[in-house]
Amino acid sequence: MTNNPESKNLYSELSSPAGSLASPARVLAIGAHPDDIEFGSGGTLAKWASRGSQVTMLVVTDGSKGTWDASVDSDDLINTRSTEQQSAAAALGATAV
Repeated sequence: MTNNPESKNLYSELSSPAGSLASPARVLAIGAHPDDIEFGSGGTLAKWASRGSQVTMLVVTDGSKGTWDASVDSDDLINTRSTEQQSAAAALGATAV
């Protein structure tokens, strides 16, 4: 580390208050299952979307295993999870799922 006052501290943004950090132009949030992204980072994604970030959500499974009820049809569950995911994305301001 240098004592040169002209050198920029690469970590200075990390020590700034969270509200002062720049929002990214584009965001890709990746989750294994439906609801993972919303529970893990929904607040941050909504904030960035409200500031103009283009938010895309990638869910890598279809949600067909999201119930303990063995009588539920897999296709029905997939459709339900997809509809829920689209609604959640819209509520957060995401542009694509």
